[in-house]
Amino acid sequence: MKNLQFISGLLAAAFFLAPGNLHARWLSAQTGRFQTMDSYEGEKEMPQSQHKYVFGHTDPVNKTDPSGFDVGFSVAGQVSVQDIHINSQSMGGSTVSLFANSVRASLVYRLGAYAVLGTSIAGNVSVVTDAILKTQPMSLDFQPAPILDEDDQLLGDLTVHRMGGKANLGLTTAEQGLNPPGFSVLIGGSPEEAAHQFRTAFPFTRMIALSKTVGSAKVSSIRAAGFDVVAKPGTLPNHGRLFHQSQTAAPFDDLGWRSVLSMVFSETYVP
Repeated sequence: MKNLQFISGLLAAAFFLAPGNLHARWLSAQTGRFQTMDSYEGEKEMPQSQHKYVFGHTDPVNKTDPSGFDVGFSVAGQVSVQDIHINSQSMGGSTVSLFANSVRASLVYRLGAYAVLGTSIAGNVSVVTDAILKTQPMSLDFQPAPILDEDDQLLGDLTVHRMGGKANLGLTTAEQGLNPPGFSVLIGGSPEEAAHQFRTAFPFTRMIALSKTVGSAKVSSIRAAGFDVVAKPGTLPNHGRLFHQSQTAAPFDDLGWRSVLSMVFSETYVP
């Protein structure tokens, strides 16, 4: 029981201590993510330190990084999610297993699936799904997009739209070559407005047919799923790019990552 109470304390910390000033950067309680990218360039010998999104080398349960420049072990270092499973026999296996998943989901909700789980999502799809459900609103907020500059990070309550919906979440060869690899979305407004804007800009039969199904998702839910969106204004001022936080193309071909990304989107038919 004492162990369970201690673990309960860790879960409470994941919920209540994360928001606010985390020394090196501010964490938004609304979106559950840092408001700015990591300014530390990292070390050549340590590729994990070069990533702009992950915290504590993708091990936030066991590691801390208050300065943003030096990862160390947290006070709770030996009480990892894996340890919870190892000790499950003495505490009631199924109860602790459920609790471990709850801890994971809470951290995913706050930090994002990639920051917590790394590149592999195998065996954790249900955990990420639970976290996404916490970010999903009863109805999406179709507020207009603000004026966006290149690579602007988006507020978590904004909605983005993908023409073609859930059937169009993969990458073309050209999109795989982008930096980072990702696909186009329109930021803000309603699905109908996005479809109209898309058809006006690209009045071709194929594009009009594609825009009859519009997938819409909340930015905070996309981040919980391990992906992100940045502004890429061009022909369309509210154009953005959705990419995986590993900044690689591989997750778009991974069934696990595609599954959680698909869950984030709801679809609207626009005749």
